[in-house]
Amino acid sequence: MTVKVNFEFYFNSFCDGRCGIIPAESFDRCIRQAEREVEGYLLCKTVSAEDESLVKLCLCEVAELLFKFEKNGDVKSETIDGYSVVFADKANVAESVRKVIFQRLGSRGLLFAGVE
Repeated sequence: MTVKVNFEFYFNSFCDGRCGIIPAESFDRCIRQAEREVEGYLLCKTVSAEDESLVKLCLCEVAELLFKFEKNGDVKSETIDGYSVVFADKANVAESVRKVIFQRLGSRGLLFAGVE
C-alpha cells in the first residue's frame, strides 16, 4: 500500500492533538495490522493524492479498533453491579473492521466490489 501513516499524523490529525488510545510504542505494530486489513478491501494499491487523507483516517480508525480488541481481549461488554461479561469473537471484530472501511471509503470508489 502506498499510503503510510506515522504517529504524528495519528496524534495531530486523527486525534486532534488529544491523547489517542494507541500509545506511541504500540502504534507501528497496530498501523501495520490496519494496513493489512484495509489493503484487502482496496481495488488498487495506489491511492490518489485527494483520497490519501481519507485512507489515512480509515487506517487510524481501524488501528484503534484492533488495539481495543487486543487490549481488552475478547471482552465485548462488562457490567459492574451484577458482574456480567460478554465476550466478542473474532468474527465480530472482522465485521466491525469491515464496517469502518466501508463507512470511510465506500463512497469513493476505492473498494473492490468483487465476490469475496
